[in-house]
Amino acid sequence: MCYYAQPAGSKLTRKPTQIVQIKLRLQERLRREVEKLAKKSGRSLNGELVALIELALEIANRGGRWAAFDETIEALSRSMAENTDRINRVAENMDRINRLLDVQREHARSQEKRGEREKSAPPNTERAGEKSE
Repeated sequence: MCYYAQPAGSKLTRKPTQIVQIKLRLQERLRREVEKLAKKSGRSLNGELVALIELALEIANRGGRWAAFDETIEALSRSMAENTDRINRVAENMDRINRLLDVQREHARSQEKRGEREKSAPPNTERAGEKSE
């Protein structure tokens, strides 16, 4: 059985699901900020305070959806690292391919120039071993 803080002299126990009323003292600045959040989320001031307390407890305990959130972030980080490695390997392969293409283009240009020189050169009428005068 769970026991919760109760007025002095009280012998009653409360169930964890029971709604209890408490007095809360906070600065006006905080009340206004919570009230703004409550309006944005469509909750009452009390509902927003309860939601904020639950969120703070989840964060403090690092349980529930926050643990799953942490696991998701870790999985995404690992995936990003793996993808970065893959991207780097692809970039290296692209560099190799580009270097090979450059060599191939240079070879094609030199072949083209050689062919142009052969076409523009006058025909050689000398036979091997003969000299023209």
